[in-house]
Amino acid sequence: NSEAKFYQDGVQRGYLKKLSDDQVLPYPVSKGSFQRQRKSEKKQCYILIEKVKTLKAYITRRAIVRCFRELERNATYRKRL
Repeated sequence: NSEAKFYQDGVQRGYLKKLSDDQVLPYPVSKGSFQRQRKSEKKQCYILIEKVKTLKAYITRRAIVRCFRELERNATYRKRL
């Protein structure tokens, strides 16, 4: 479905931009929805990784490290709120 592909590509481009940004972006989530939000973010990481795997291996490894580093920063920020 071309519409779904268009949406997925847009999400991934947005996530790539987010990964290149060193700022910690706050996400307003309640404590109850924190786990769901984290699972959703991890899923986005894996989608990104699958797409990047078509490139060189060192790029894939770098994407994994940056993606999960971003998740940890966001988790730390949320705990402080």
